[in-house]
Amino acid sequence: MPLTALLTGVLATVPLPQGPTIEVMSLRHLTLAPSPATTTPWGSFLRHPENTIDLLARREDALTTDSIVQVLQHPPFPEEHLRLSGEDDSMIAIGRSQEVQMLRERLALLSSLLARPCRIEFAVWDLTDGETPLAFLDSTQLQAFAANRQPLWRCAASTHCGRPATLERLRWTDYVRELHGMVAQKQSMTHPGISSFGEGGQAVVQVHSLVGTDDLVVHLQFAVAQRRGVVRSLQTGMPGAADIEMPLLETNYGACSGRIKNGGAMAITLRGNAISGSQLVLTCRVDGAPMPPDSGRELGLFPIGAMTSAALTQTIELATGHSEDLAGTVGDQELHFGRLTTDRVVELAGLANDGEVSLEPLGDYLFARGSGEQRVRIENLLRGLQDQLIRNASLQHTAVLAPGDAPPTTAPSQAVLHDLMLPTLIGRQAIAVRMLETTTVHRLEGHIAQEASLLDPRIAEVQSGTWLRACLLPTDKALHLDATIRCSHAPMPTTRTVMPGGGVLMPLDVATRTIQHADVLAAGKPSEHGDGPSVAIEGRGYRSVLTTTVRW
Repeated sequence: MPLTALLTGVLATVPLPQGPTIEVMSLRHLTLAPSPATTTPWGSFLRHPENTIDLLARREDALTTDSIVQVLQHPPFPEEHLRLSGEDDSMIAIGRSQEVQMLRERLALLSSLLARPCRIEFAVWDLTDGETPLAFLDSTQLQAFAANRQPLWRCAASTHCGRPATLERLRWTDYVRELHGMVAQKQSMTHPGISSFGEGGQAVVQVHSLVGTDDLVVHLQFAVAQRRGVVRSLQTGMPGAADIEMPLLETNYGACSGRIKNGGAMAITLRGNAISGSQLVLTCRVDGAPMPPDSGRELGLFPIGAMTSAALTQTIELATGHSEDLAGTVGDQELHFGRLTTDRVVELAGLANDGEVSLEPLGDYLFARGSGEQRVRIENLLRGLQDQLIRNASLQHTAVLAPGDAPPTTAPSQAVLHDLMLPTLIGRQAIAVRMLETTTVHRLEGHIAQEASLLDPRIAEVQSGTWLRACLLPTDKALHLDATIRCSHAPMPTTRTVMPGGGVLMPLDVATRTIQHADVLAAGKPSEHGDGPSVAIEGRGYRSVLTTTVRW
């Protein structure tokens, strides 16, 4: 509706006070619907993502003009002093100048809550030399870590708390992935199959405010890859056929969560021996605008999204098959410790006041109409709930190497096959994958016609590294770890010539170890999982022992 028509309608229906002030206020910054969800590449960067996974379970709830007007009308203005009307993304206020000014101040306070701005920075650091940082860093610790270091790359974006942000720095390069053959009478022909491999990375981040504190809750899903060396070419031995190209990628992906100090960061460490991946630290820093003091009590508006979010409640199931060993699929969504439904939060807040207060969910917030004393009781209840449900822990999974003829305990502490460090909220899923991946010619198919024949190479991914999925749940004085761990080691396949007819094969030699772990762990005490896969490094055989340590 045009603004002039809207004003005409309001002026015709609302009795005006003497000498009214008329002001049109935009609510677009509050009612702006979330942008279409961008999901993260998952499983491999050897192909442009066809199947992606969204582990943050982002809701598409948008605030409406009517719901915002209802909040701004409480506590109520005298009807003869101020009238409000909303249409589309605008609100018209008609009344005395004093009340209109109060409305402006109330809208500014509401905006500082519902549209609390935050700046997110996602950075990728090389950790070939250096110590593993803590999983949770305050601003001072982050500055100390970043001192005298330059990130490999970084992305920054600004968003509102509760609204997901996508930070992306990707480059896709076409390559000849495979050959396809056609055979007819006395003739054969090949034509290349083109795919794309990715470098760079993407992070999807969602930030939530908390009641009564300036801390922030962060949910993160990431995927990062970088090419190692030049792209190799493989001659198939077939006359006139294009060479097959085989990029070698250091690929990492996963998801984690945490409660951080404003201006602090979560740090994800993905390091180990070069035969199974890269040496990286990923940091996700968030700077949020300060929370207004006692704003919840004045407006009766409390952030609850950190407790009601369904992010990272999905169970990832391990896939099967050589080309998908480390990919995984999303299982049915489950409720875990650390999450309450919105209805249950409303119910508990009502019990705190014997049901004598009006409560209404408003996106990631709870709006309470009641006295100051009632709102204080609700705030105390919500603060107690979030302190119980939103708790940090760090998860470290390590494979220590030792020569094959010696016990694993004789290896120096720095001789590791992999070392993964993840921040996580208790009750949420934490996932980390660190691997080296390339393609291989795993079989040949023959095509024969009269006086013509052709061998058609079939390509598959080969991935060598570690896949980790874990969820921590509280017990009396410890944490229960539910984890799936898979270590897969595949040396670079050698090339074998197939005669007659020309063609090559690259048979695989894959060693794997899969662990289903469910046990109660004490803080800082390693839980040993026995031997991992045996590996060869520079012509010498090594054995590995797997351990997981939880700290909180």
